[in-house]
Amino acid sequence: HEAAARPARPVGELSVRDAGAAGATRRAVSLWRTQGVVVFPALLAPADVRALQSHARADGAEQEAPVDRTANIRSPANRTLRAIPAAHAAEALSALAARLDSFLGYALQSRRRLLLEIGLMRVLAGAADQGWHRDDGILDGRIASVQIALVDTAAEQGALEVLPASHTHTEKPDEGADGVAVAVPAGSVTVYTPNVVHRGRANALRETRLSLVLTVMGASGLVPNGIPLAVQPEDAGRWWLEGG
Repeated sequence: HEAAARPARPVGELSVRDAGAAGATRRAVSLWRTQGVVVFPALLAPADVRALQSHARADGAEQEAPVDRTANIRSPANRTLRAIPAAHAAEALSALAARLDSFLGYALQSRRRLLLEIGLMRVLAGAADQGWHRDDGILDGRIASVQIALVDTAAEQGALEVLPASHTHTEKPDEGADGVAVAVPAGSVTVYTPNVVHRGRANALRETRLSLVLTVMGASGLVPNGIPLAVQPEDAGRWWLEGG
């Protein structure tokens, strides 16, 4: 007989709901170290999200030569990845840096974090599941991938899916593994180590998933091969997240 469907693991297991509350940094650092991923629901204010959405809808129209890295991502059909000028996201990134300063300092082992990459990811209707993977060649624990949800995102909308604690070992991921889909409201920020097993889920809905994707590194970290990729050339190595 058919096995009963397993209930989805809740994203709340990985969430820190009030980044400014007492003990929030301690919980976030614990999740980072043990699970390899931390979700901060609705961290950014609606005004910051709207500003980022406006640049996303421009779709590179304000850039003379937008850097398109779609061909470099896994399962690129109905997905796009384009670099955007860091200045377009400066206010939102300042808010992010201020609210997560303590956590990022502990997680990336530095009070200063270099912004290695900044781009806009779209997952359109019809995008297929990516295969489970770890990001290639990134072994330094002082590097983090960051995704900022620019729209309310359902699990079936091409959401990021992670296998918690998979950064602690090197076994090949099981394609049938039971992950956690990061279904979150707009303004939510997900921080994960590139060594955690993850994928983009299929988008079975009509609504596009839209997110700002960053790579940040502690000042003493080692830049891996292939990074930076999704960044405007004039922004490479220029921007730091520090305090506010």
